Amino acid sequence: MPASTTRPILMDGAMGTALEAQGLHLPEGPWSAHAVQYHPHTVRALHAAYARAGATLHTAATFRTQPWIVGERAGPLTRLATHLARTAVPRHHRVAGSMAPEADCYLQAPLSSTARRNHLAMARLLAAAGVDLILVETFANLDEALVATEAALSTGLPVWATLTPGPYGDLLGPRELARGAQALHRAGASVVGVNCLPSARALRWLEPLAALGVPWGVHANAGPRTDHRWSDQPQGPARFAADAKSAWQLGACYVGGCCGTTPLHIAHMDRTLKAS
Repeated sequence: MPASTTRPILMDGAMGTALEAQGLHLPEGPWSAHAVQYHPHTVRALHAAYARAGATLHTAATFRTQPWIVGERAGPLTRLATHLARTAVPRHHRVAGSMAPEADCYLQAPLSSTARRNHLAMARLLAAAGVDLILVETFANLDEALVATEAALSTGLPVWATLTPGPYGDLLGPRELARGAQALHRAGASVVGVNCLPSARALRWLEPLAALGVPWGVHANAGPRTDHRWSDQPQGPARFAADAKSAWQLGACYVGGCCGTTPLHIAHMDRTLKAS
């Protein structure tokens, strides 16, 4: 899609890594869901900080509130995560519910026999919690992304779907990811895109996306996080904002941040886009 004179929607930034940067210990598995349960005021304060920074689309911390991870707490934690986001931001802002892969995002695990059932259960929890749209994000397996998108669409809510090439770009190549995004759009996702790839190297993946002629966007990471061995140096807020401007000039309808980003990154993006 060609560049527009309309500013892109500004999505918020990371939740889990931003909470870790504040000193919270988030165990593997439940990760950000642990913060929702035990540190709800900190989660809510982070949402509010992103709103003050300029974000108008906020992702509830439901990335790991799935039934297969937190069991019977899935419903209460999904509702709480949505409530924390909703009550922290202005009423006219939108709240997205995050749907993540069954396995670790960087494993590119094959589609499991439980995927349809699990993703449908999560989609229903998000709809019941009252999110405005469902964000199917950080999928490296297209088959599972399509299953999750189908489950999300069954709720009647708008669905955005993003794929990830991973921190090294070795999970999905640029053209492969673009073909996957096109398939997700044909399946019914109203916006498609890419997330959790280094902002400094995102252009290779954005150009094929822009050529599709469908609504697309990006929420990249700022790295690094040593337990995932991200290969890039931390991307400062000013440079990250410049990358977001480049994405907008390519035609992105939304820009935001993934792992390693903070409200400071979003604030720089907001100022950069307003000045453009």
